[in-house]
Amino acid sequence: MTGATARLAEFAATLQDSAIPPHVLLRAKDCVIDTVGVVTQGASLPWSQIVIRYAQSVGAGGAARV
Repeated sequence: MTGATARLAEFAATLQDSAIPPHVLLRAKDCVIDTVGVVTQGASLPWSQIVIRYAQSVGAGGAARV
């Protein structure tokens, strides 16, 4: 890892919830919930299915799912 990557990884690994202001945590949770809802709804759209099929056809395989 590069210096910047290692520092970011250490920051993320040691970050405590108590160090994050409550209004920031709430906003982050809202953003995650919104993202999950949009992805769930959008996955069934025809153009999303095109992207999913393409990713499945060129993907390396393995345990990860599209």
